[in-house]
Amino acid sequence: MFEDILPQGIQQKITGVAVDKLSSKEDTLFWTLSSTGRFTTKSAYQSLLPQEPDRDEKFWKIIWSLPMPERIRCFMWMVCLGRIATKALLFSRKSANSPHCVRCNGRAETVLHILRDCPSAANFWTRQVPITRQQRFFSADTSAWLRMNLAAGDDEHLGDGWAALFSIAAWLLWKNRNDMCFKGISSTLTPPSLAHSILAKAKH
Repeated sequence: MFEDILPQGIQQKITGVAVDKLSSKEDTLFWTLSSTGRFTTKSAYQSLLPQEPDRDEKFWKIIWSLPMPERIRCFMWMVCLGRIATKALLFSRKSANSPHCVRCNGRAETVLHILRDCPSAANFWTRQVPITRQQRFFSADTSAWLRMNLAAGDDEHLGDGWAALFSIAAWLLWKNRNDMCFKGISSTLTPPSLAHSILAKAKH
């Protein structure tokens, strides 16, 4: 019946299905992703999660339990999802004329560039991260970089409350970038002054 309309591989899957000819029961729909056989949005959602859902669930719990204002937790959640409106993201959606960073006019303005690699951000992190940790800090990709810092807790090398300081500093660097983009306010602070300003606000 299906020879002319279905690929051979699909035909083989169909003919490989064992049909119960002994019982008198009719065929019924069965959702294999739930134990009851019934469709649920929860089971459908869980099927779309990455391969290591337990690890990711633990990571999200870390973000939502950080001791900081809710708006910063929401910001870090968006950062981890790659949803903040960077120039690179807007350019890919044809909503920006250029993907380049507005602060340094250099590389594409990605999440990692804004929060770590742009000179103003790099200057700040260089003053906060111990030299022994800097190579790993500045070489990790976006996902690894976020995980290593947000899951740091009270790292003996990075100091107590590093995850909270990291998140607040990232938010302030993003805010500084937005002030420049939308309010025309360019930071005249020197790197030490910028670092002091961010640390003071983070402590507050």
